Amino acid sequence: MTTPDVNQLTISGHVERAPELQEHPDCGSVRTFVLTHTREHEESGHWELQFYNVAAYGPLGESFTATFHSGQRIVITGRLDCEHEQTLLGYRPLASVIADSILVIHGTADDSSSVDALPA
Repeated sequence: MTTPDVNQLTISGHVERAPELQEHPDCGSVRTFVLTHTREHEESGHWELQFYNVAAYGPLGESFTATFHSGQRIVITGRLDCEHEQTLLGYRPLASVIADSILVIHGTADDSSSVDALPA
């Protein structure tokens, strides 16, 4: 018996621009946006800003778009998706995050924060 692969992740970060609406004939509406995530390198003390493409389908995407504001801090639970783009050297993988849930974090790490879960 083969053990099934697990494809689930949780990541937090900030959203700098409003989600873009895309319509797909087979899956309806999807909102896409870029999540920025800061990664600290413990050994060197440096940090880097990472960018993740995120897709939120249907009501989840609609709810997020309706409540979005620039610089908003969120936590996404979802899964990785990978498409391939044709280049001159062959195919290049393009990974993105498919959001299953989005938690909106209000406040900062220095004060008492509150969390709102968006309806899926």
